[in-house]
Amino acid sequence: MGKNSLKWILIAVILLLFAGCSGVEHQLITKDSVTSRDNTLVVVGIKWVEVYNDAKAEAKEKDTIIKTQRSYQLLDDNALVLRNLVKKNDPELHHPLYYLHHFKFIFNDEQGEEHTFIRFGKDLRQYEPYAIYELPPGTYRLNQIDWRENRFQAGQGGNYPVLDQLFFEGRSEQFGQWTLPAGKIVYLGEITIRFHTKRIIFGIITPVEAEKEIDLLQIDIEDKFEQTIADLKKQKPWFPATEMVNLSSPGKWVYSQLPEELLKRKGNEEGGSEESPVQKEKDKNAFF
Repeated sequence: MGKNSLKWILIAVILLLFAGCSGVEHQLITKDSVTSRDNTLVVVGIKWVEVYNDAKAEAKEKDTIIKTQRSYQLLDDNALVLRNLVKKNDPELHHPLYYLHHFKFIFNDEQGEEHTFIRFGKDLRQYEPYAIYELPPGTYRLNQIDWRENRFQAGQGGNYPVLDQLFFEGRSEQFGQWTLPAGKIVYLGEITIRFHTKRIIFGIITPVEAEKEIDLLQIDIEDKFEQTIADLKKQKPWFPATEMVNLSSPGKWVYSQLPEELLKRKGNEEGGSEESPVQKEKDKNAFF
């Protein structure tokens, strides 16, 4: 066997190894999805919440003006959504709606294989407050949450800024472990990822409000089982929300603290959009 043959065999083996380690990226379940009760449907609330200073207002006002942005509220900005849609009646986006985007939730099964959920990317439905996925039955651990940030970065010597620099961030923790039974719909809890952003104004003629510093404050997993059932029955009437079993395991992971003047500010974090009921013929081995 020649050297070239050995070389291509080695390349093939390496590619196979990488392919085997890549894991499975699961797609969102919608009313048009084909499901099977041989698997498990997983329901989880996922959102990020960002508290930030209004830098433009700061330039005019003596006191700092604080604002709060939540991931699902981006769906309320019709102009933003329509501007970013690839096609008017399709949920695909040209690019994510915000500079905090492409959140990856990485679960490991008992064999160590990765199962990932992507949120806040190029699918408009990823910004909805509730996510539904289908997984094979078994035991899973959520060990990693990653995301991407586009933010301001000081240039060489700090003399000029470079905007929209991509930063990869994430946290590795034992966020939770769940055993998923076949044929069931399970609720894993509501995951909230909280940030504090410091913004600045750059430019004289056409000033830009730029993200100078983004701090991860904390990650929460809360039990909002009853509220989730009520919301899903209203927002997704095609989904059998009353079949859900509560497997949530609340927890809190604190990484940083808000400044004292921001700790007193609270807001409503509930919301979402409604969907119209759709009738379809039901498969006996399907969830809906």
